[in-house]
Amino acid sequence: TSGLVRIGAVTGAGLELILPLIRDMRITHPEIEFDVMVETSDVLADALLAQRIDFYLGRMLPGAPARDITAMPIGAEPIALIVRKDHPLLRKADLTLKDTLAHDWVMQAPGGLLRRAVEAYLLRHDLPPPSRILSTSSLLLTLGIISDTNVVAPVARSVADVLVSANRLNGDVRVLNVARDMAVDPY
Repeated sequence: TSGLVRIGAVTGAGLELILPLIRDMRITHPEIEFDVMVETSDVLADALLAQRIDFYLGRMLPGAPARDITAMPIGAEPIALIVRKDHPLLRKADLTLKDTLAHDWVMQAPGGLLRRAVEAYLLRHDLPPPSRILSTSSLLLTLGIISDTNVVAPVARSVADVLVSANRLNGDVRVLNVARDMAVDPY
């Protein structure tokens, strides 16, 4: 009923599950202080094992000591491809995933879970990975690049939903209507 709770979450789970939980808990249990770390699953797993967080919503990583961890599957994390509101792809009537590959992309560094999911999805659909990629795990940098260029960025669909909302962030981000079934493994 009081004290500090240190939570870790991947971005999608943070927005979909942790944020509403904290909103409710601030009313019902105002004595609880929350410290929320939003990161990739590998960083969260390291933080949990080092006891810097109490639990996290993310993916179990191979090699994690199973006897020290309790895991419960929660759900898949759908991916959306976002662009700025005036992006040329938004004017294309018969847009395909292949069309997006003519543009630069911004996404996680090689080996990141979201990036691996995107690359695997492209391969399953007989498409190569994007030829020009800026790698970053920073959502803020991604948004800065999107606002000034014609890049395409894969993000968790829950993140895209927040960014597209007309009442938030001026609605300057749009979701491309392609690859609606792309997702990262369940967290």
